[in-house]
Amino acid sequence: MRSCDFTPVALSDLRSIRAYIARANPVNALLWVEKLEAQCRHLAQNTDIGRQRPEAGEAVRSSNFGRYVIFYRPANTGVQVLRVLHQSRDLRTIFPGDGQD
Repeated sequence: MRSCDFTPVALSDLRSIRAYIARANPVNALLWVEKLEAQCRHLAQNTDIGRQRPEAGEAVRSSNFGRYVIFYRPANTGVQVLRVLHQSRDLRTIFPGDGQD
């Protein structure tokens, strides 16, 4: 089975998402993060299903999940999850490169 590795920043994103949702519903917060993690494991098995995102870095892809976007990089062993961000975030401030490296 291929693996799904999270960067420290992606783990922080997941903690922040869980904390935000938990303010209104702690049970749903845990379930939502578990579903996000399951989607990441799915990406590890199907590394090329996401959209190419050159503005986020070399070989970076993304996959939407609800109102969140999972940014990942395919690897020989699965995927490396780089970030998990709400779709309303300004990606130009998070990924300042123009994709023209």
